[in-house]
Amino acid sequence: MNAIVWTAYGSPDLLQVREIETPVPGPGELLVRVHAATVLAGDCELRRAEFPALYWLPIRLMMGITRPRDKVLGQEFSGMVETVGEGVTRFEPGDEILGTTGFRMGAWAEFVCLPASYPLVKKPAGMSHAEAAALPVGGSNALHFLEKAGSLEGKRVLVAGSTGSIGTFGVQLARYFGAEVTAVCGTKNIQLVKALGASRVIDYQNEDFTDEGIENGGGFDVIFETIGKVPMARCARVLRPGGTLLLANPSAWEMIGGLRSAMGGGRRVVTATAHTTSEQLEVLTDLVDAGTIRIVLDRRWPLEQMAEAHRYVDLGEKTGGVVIEVVRQTA
Repeated sequence: MNAIVWTAYGSPDLLQVREIETPVPGPGELLVRVHAATVLAGDCELRRAEFPALYWLPIRLMMGITRPRDKVLGQEFSGMVETVGEGVTRFEPGDEILGTTGFRMGAWAEFVCLPASYPLVKKPAGMSHAEAAALPVGGSNALHFLEKAGSLEGKRVLVAGSTGSIGTFGVQLARYFGAEVTAVCGTKNIQLVKALGASRVIDYQNEDFTDEGIENGGGFDVIFETIGKVPMARCARVLRPGGTLLLANPSAWEMIGGLRSAMGGGRRVVTATAHTTSEQLEVLTDLVDAGTIRIVLDRRWPLEQMAEAHRYVDLGEKTGGVVIEVVRQTA
């Protein structure tokens, strides 16, 4: 099978299309023909070996100290079950599914082999493979963190980084949970985030959301910082007493601060790592299938142009999901 092989840490040009052996599912595993996968900002961080200080050594020990140990990256996908191993009853050949590979990786290939116990669910018929591939990681992270904030009914929620893989779902889910949503984004995406459910938009290119005071009823009950670009201290300026700060991509210092929750005023910091589950994916696919939320896609590339997709994601300007079409879609 063809796969994108990761030969060394560094440039996108080190990602190469090569033919490797197609895996064979063992007991409890299934082999999936991948139709679509994505390139996440986290994938690019892995490729470059650029991690927050707190995670650098553990990730390098896991992925390889001097060069990558696991040769095929890719964390989320959509495809069709090709074969199943002994004992698998959740799925059968021909099922269209979506899910995540976790640290096992491997989605940037024509086939991926995974335990059936992994976060996998059947793809709704009305959802394209490109859309389905862009749902698991961003959607589950948004759901995970917003649920950590407790009831959002009637709360003022700010989503910083509202147009990324996590942020586009964060805006929609916060609105679904009954919040009044303020979204922070660039000028070009103002209409998009309004369409996703934001009642107010702050253009970070012309405004600073931390200028909003809390003395006269301003500020926010929940701040969801999705991209790791706004320091915790700045968020604290507009987080109401008793409020919750959700940090999806915390720095090492913010992780320590989050563990201590040392913000004062009863404010709480949540940095808990999100672990995608099948239950989360069932919730998300049901919401998409019902038309309650939608999946935002940016650009698409074929598998053999993976390096181009990485160069684009490296710019830090993507909107929603960047999709790799392993099997080219007709729509």
